[in-house]
Amino acid sequence: MSSTLPSSRRQHILERVQQAGEAHIGALAQELSVSSITVRRDIASLAEEGLVEQVRGGARRTGPPLAPDSTTAHRHAAEHPRIAMVTPGLRYYWSTIIRGATEAAERLGADLTVHAYTASNEANTESNIRVVEQIAQAGDIDAVLIAPEMRGGAATERLVARIAELPMPVVLTERGIEGHGVLGRMFDTVRSDHSMGAAQAVRHLAGLGHRRIGFAGDLSTPSNSSIDAGYRRAVELMGLEEVCDPGTVLAPSGAHLFEEIDALLAQFRERGVTAALVHSDTAATLLLQHAIRSGWSIPGDLSLVAYDDELSATSRPALTAVAPAKHTLGVRAVELALRRIAHPEAAIEHLTLVPSLIVRETSRPPQEAPALTQ
Repeated sequence: MSSTLPSSRRQHILERVQQAGEAHIGALAQELSVSSITVRRDIASLAEEGLVEQVRGGARRTGPPLAPDSTTAHRHAAEHPRIAMVTPGLRYYWSTIIRGATEAAERLGADLTVHAYTASNEANTESNIRVVEQIAQAGDIDAVLIAPEMRGGAATERLVARIAELPMPVVLTERGIEGHGVLGRMFDTVRSDHSMGAAQAVRHLAGLGHRRIGFAGDLSTPSNSSIDAGYRRAVELMGLEEVCDPGTVLAPSGAHLFEEIDALLAQFRERGVTAALVHSDTAATLLLQHAIRSGWSIPGDLSLVAYDDELSATSRPALTAVAPAKHTLGVRAVELALRRIAHPEAAIEHLTLVPSLIVRETSRPPQEAPALTQ
């Protein structure tokens, strides 16, 4: 036999033990075309469920042989791997990722369940831990796709440590855990290159002739630091003028949102800003609408590029936007999980998806475009 899914391997081992009364690791490894370590782990898993007795060098039957049709459920599980997807929410950014994962699971014959937690503070990191614990205790999941809460602190360290202890394959989705302690395992990951996405926006605006390009971020999102860094690096590398203070933010749910927009627009006017990148597109849409009400011409007075593309096409004028490949991200997460299930010893993969720039109606050359210096 070739290398198969963990549930299929374990079913083969269980049937072999039930039929012969015992089975040896070496023979099983040869039959399954996997390593002895993998077989030993499978036997340990079966022993924990009380299905076999783990003995030196193999496994022994604990009861009478299985009836011929008692393996149907096990074969069904092997044919339909069960994947749990843990996300910060079910709407906005994550709805498209979930849709991509769901469609991929259906196409590839996997069963996908989605578990959401609320991600905004330390208490919700604890909520994330509870969701992971529930999945671990259920014992019927073959792989986990997870976007862990990564705000830092003791709760984050506990969460990362708990994820590292999970016995099934784990795929980090739109997250990385570099710098969060020494772990006993590595993870497959698929994530967006938000820094590159921001750089694309700056490059687009600079190519139109803008030299004073502003930025406003959203601290409530984990991607904000990467977007901010990508913007600043692109401004530096392209020799553009630095017109934006570090940490400039525009929270779309803030209590004084329109006062903040007025202050930001006043800063743009004072500093001669002719274009701006705004994260997220909710904030960009609100800024666009309020600026027009306040007498600004968009893109005449100010070109705008939104980061994210959930609402941008519906604004008037339609916002030019950086669009992370969210649907593809969900698809690739499921594919990585199924690959890891089928090939546990395969090399760890870190996939990075570069966002697209969608040019619409809010970006054009400045009214007086100075020549760029190279």
